[in-house]
Amino acid sequence: MTYDRIVSVLENLGISVDRTDEDIDLTQYTLNSLVFVSFVVEVERIFDITLPDYCLIFDNYRSLRGFAATVDELLYEKEKESEKA
Repeated sequence: MTYDRIVSVLENLGISVDRTDEDIDLTQYTLNSLVFVSFVVEVERIFDITLPDYCLIFDNYRSLRGFAATVDELLYEKEKESEKA
């Protein structure tokens, strides 16, 4: 589900994504830093999370599935924190 929502973010930024691929190389779709930053900001907004600095390094996330897994981890941590409160 996270993966599909992130693909929707890309599509909302005007980036056509081949959904038939098993995984997506983000560097093929976020071709410049401005697009990548817009993508990251939108993901943070939609999921109400703050991505750690290493997520802001373009080359760290070639795999969209890897990026989605990081988002899932952050959402899990956020949920655990809210349960403690």
